[in-house]
Amino acid sequence: MVQFSEYLSRKKNETSKVDSLKNKRISDTKSPNVGQVNDIEKQSMVSPTKYQSPSWDHLDSFINYYELPPILSPNLPSKYNVENKAVNGDLNNIPKKVEPSLPDAFQKNVHQSAKIPKMLSPTLPDRYERKLVQPQPQRNLKIHHLEDQLNTTVVPKNKDNIYQQEVKQDRPGEYSAKKRSVSEDESPKPIGLGISTKASKKIKKDQRPATASTAIASKATVKTYTQTATTLEELLKKVDKYLEVAKYRKHRGDDLKPKNPRLALAYFIDCIIIYLVTFNHDDQARRLSRKLYNDNRWLSLIDFLNFVLNFAKSNDIEDIVGLVYQVRSIVYEHLSSIYEDFIKIKQSRRNKLNTNDFDDIIKIDDAIITDIDRKCKYAQLSKKGIMEAEKYLSIFKIQEKYPSIIQAMNAATNIPDNESKLIDPVNDNLHLPISTGVGLKEITRYAFLFVKAWCKEQDIGYEDWIF
Repeated sequence: MVQFSEYLSRKKNETSKVDSLKNKRISDTKSPNVGQVNDIEKQSMVSPTKYQSPSWDHLDSFINYYELPPILSPNLPSKYNVENKAVNGDLNNIPKKVEPSLPDAFQKNVHQSAKIPKMLSPTLPDRYERKLVQPQPQRNLKIHHLEDQLNTTVVPKNKDNIYQQEVKQDRPGEYSAKKRSVSEDESPKPIGLGISTKASKKIKKDQRPATASTAIASKATVKTYTQTATTLEELLKKVDKYLEVAKYRKHRGDDLKPKNPRLALAYFIDCIIIYLVTFNHDDQARRLSRKLYNDNRWLSLIDFLNFVLNFAKSNDIEDIVGLVYQVRSIVYEHLSSIYEDFIKIKQSRRNKLNTNDFDDIIKIDDAIITDIDRKCKYAQLSKKGIMEAEKYLSIFKIQEKYPSIIQAMNAATNIPDNESKLIDPVNDNLHLPISTGVGLKEITRYAFLFVKAWCKEQDIGYEDWIF
């Protein structure tokens, strides 16, 4: 008890000291003026209302005044705007209701119309839909029954027409599909074309025309479009005959080289033409005997062409130089096509081998690579030869010096092409070798006419023609 009483007395002394210090500080400060005291008293008399944060507990506060909830609205409702002046000492300034901004014609029916749908709704209110959206016109579709179409009568606009007839229509799916039989004597005419067509007989397998491919051909006799039947024996006889004649022309030209080079060139060009015809007949004979083309024969012709080319250059006979370039480029193109056929045949053989035949597969692959290199090589040489020939013998030079060739070419446009694969220098069509698209038949005909025109222009008495 003694300790507690001491604690109370000590606490009392401390509080008394604090009070004395406060009173001393108050006395030290100056006393305020009378005007200031009055203002303070007035302010104390009028106690301002504390600002209360808006409460959104009652939804009527913004529903009735077309306001948005606080989550979607960036501003407060106008009823909480403290900047407005107080009305009769009250800050609660109730705003007026916002009327919809519609024309006068719609103001009467604003409250009577149906509710506006939601913003995401694809529909419009009735008062807008009646004016904006026009209803689609009703169509009365007539249903046609198939049973009623069995017997129908076609009635023209002119009722007095005597050509009224009854048209019967079958039900779909119940008609009989009849195949139209075409006979050989029948010649149906398409409507509106003015021409007649006649059914042709089917070509038998042994009567199909020969092709230039190296595929296996039939052993039977092949009939060409020219209806000239050529057997294997006839082809081989012609090959032997032409080879003998070509050898004679070659030796005769060799004898005339130092004495008369121009006449020797006439023999050489005639020999080249004979070789072209001979090797072409040999290709067709090998095709009939189910053998591949002999590329070595054509390579030997390339050697002879190079020999004639060098001889013509040494004697400055540019026209013959250009002619030999043209012929050699077409022979190169033919060699490229031969190796292309070799590649196809070897690829078919390789596909038939088993995967275990490694040695055979490697051999065939090596042969295919070799043929591909040769094919590309001769194709490039063919294009290069055409460009070189243009330097010595252009088409303008042919037109100026040898007009008979241009006339023969123009006359050949009205003659159908000879579909036979055998070369005929006299009757084949003529095409100028201005590109690699010219074949052996065209270049042989062209060389035959050119050497004749050249001999006539140079006054060379060469009359030893075999064709």
